[in-house]
Amino acid sequence: MVCESLTRYICNLQIYDGKCGPLTETAGFLLEPHEGKGYHLYQDNYYNSVNQTSELLQKFIRVCGTIRVNRGLLKDMIEEAKKLKKVEVTFRRNQEILFISHQDKRLVNMISTLHTAEVIETTSRRMGVAKKKPKCVIDYNTHMHSVDTADQYLAYYPFI
Repeated sequence: MVCESLTRYICNLQIYDGKCGPLTETAGFLLEPHEGKGYHLYQDNYYNSVNQTSELLQKFIRVCGTIRVNRGLLKDMIEEAKKLKKVEVTFRRNQEILFISHQDKRLVNMISTLHTAEVIETTSRRMGVAKKKPKCVIDYNTHMHSVDTADQYLAYYPFI
């Protein structure tokens, strides 16, 4: 689904019926009405890849999200990220695409065409402890919360 992150309004939705095409086709269908308008897209690692990020950039859709290591992440960065200690960050840039790895409780790999490699100090809601995190991770968590909320709303009204 495509949700507006501020209002949590579901803009577009495709129900998985087992017959859907590849992920790139599904994402293309959902995003088609938004092409060429300069929108920002936050998505999880299920959909993200380097190829898709490049294609969306050409359609004037900027992307930020988590990415799996087998979806085009740079090999040297994967090796370097494995050696990171807690709160350490490594990044690479390929023109407008930023790759960033951050070691927190676990290793988080991000891809973004919206951010720099800026690391900012944030306070944990639960513990009140100050931590340093990449800005793209903080923004991702903020915006993806809306999709999680929309999923929760949909669960109240099963349409099957």
